[in-house]
Amino acid sequence: MEGEVTNRDVAGRLALMGRLLEVAGEDRHRAAAYARAARQVEHLFLAGLDEEALTRIPGIGVRIAGQIREIVESGSFQELDDLKASVPGSVIELLDIPGVGPRTLHALWKHLGILTIDDLEAAVRGRRLREIRGFGAKREKAIGRAIRRYREREDVMSRPEADALLKEVAAHLPGVGWVVAGDYRRGAATIDEVDVVAIGGGEETSLHGGQVRVRFTGPEGFGTALLCATGSAGFLARLGEVAGAQGYRLEPGGLVDRGSGHIQTFKSEEEIFEFLGMETIPPELREDRGEVELALRHALPDLIELSDLRGDLHSHTTASDGRQSLEDVAAVGDAMGYEYIAITDHSSRVSLEALARQRTGIEQVNRRHTCQLLAGSEVDIKSDGSLGYPDRVLADLDVVIASVHSGFSQDEDILTRRVLGAME
Repeated sequence: MEGEVTNRDVAGRLALMGRLLEVAGEDRHRAAAYARAARQVEHLFLAGLDEEALTRIPGIGVRIAGQIREIVESGSFQELDDLKASVPGSVIELLDIPGVGPRTLHALWKHLGILTIDDLEAAVRGRRLREIRGFGAKREKAIGRAIRRYREREDVMSRPEADALLKEVAAHLPGVGWVVAGDYRRGAATIDEVDVVAIGGGEETSLHGGQVRVRFTGPEGFGTALLCATGSAGFLARLGEVAGAQGYRLEPGGLVDRGSGHIQTFKSEEEIFEFLGMETIPPELREDRGEVELALRHALPDLIELSDLRGDLHSHTTASDGRQSLEDVAAVGDAMGYEYIAITDHSSRVSLEALARQRTGIEQVNRRHTCQLLAGSEVDIKSDGSLGYPDRVLADLDVVIASVHSGFSQDEDILTRRVLGAME
């Protein structure tokens, strides 16, 4: 039940390798190669791909393909482990602070001896960051604000942070079947606490300073324990009402008969829903937003699966701030089974002449790939409300995205008028 290594896991390890190479002051081109490979892997289906197949993906060479295999087999790769051992863990944590990128962190670490968040905060207060070339008062204050925001959010974690904890849970529970529950299982973007339900006779325990809670249950009652550990409070209250109407009380150990006190146990969640005469409600819907009523009528909607996605309508290439060529984008689209991907580079980076050349390039690339590229642009909404390209040019594009990239300090009414004007 622990789950296999996913493409997101692999991408995370490769991206970390690239960032740590920069932190350590290694070759930037090598670091960029890992960053490119991470972006390619993030949306690929790795199952069944051998090293030779991986090397046919743009941006992945023989060396990185071998390291991807290592990650799939063991969760990491030797070169990353060696590099992590050479960089203090407290230094790596500083990468989580907005505004502190790998190259900045290298300077903070090597030139100012900053090892921890406390060190960085003290350096900001002492105005020491200005000793580093390229740092001024404005940037120093921005990092100070970022540190304060980071400390405020320390009581919650992102999904990647929760993923890292779950890897350690697997090591803490060798040979034990377990499933992650709580708001993580419901698909929440931020998680207060990682809830885990494990099969075994142990007592409930907390790990990592209370960030992870592990509840143990026997296999015969696993279904109810997982159900109660997954749903929101509102969902469980509503489901409890459904059980109550049928003479039962919903508890983590099972459904308790209100008359006899007999406990009906369930090995799976599906058994519980069936017992109550309901359609099984997917974890992502268990928020008490009408899903219980729909399940009672067997009228739940189908959830969107990754395989349902037909394409992507927003992507950048090397023409603006992306790192993939048109050919690379089309190859990724083929690998993902997409029908189309819209090329929407920033209008501020692409002249009208370059846009025309790009459209010609798209036509050529489309002859070689199943995934078809669409001609588009992410057009700037300028401070005066005008757009980055004239209307006659926009009318010929397949996809147009209008975005505000400047004038953020304007009054909200003016900003709103800019957006509405672009939509017209």
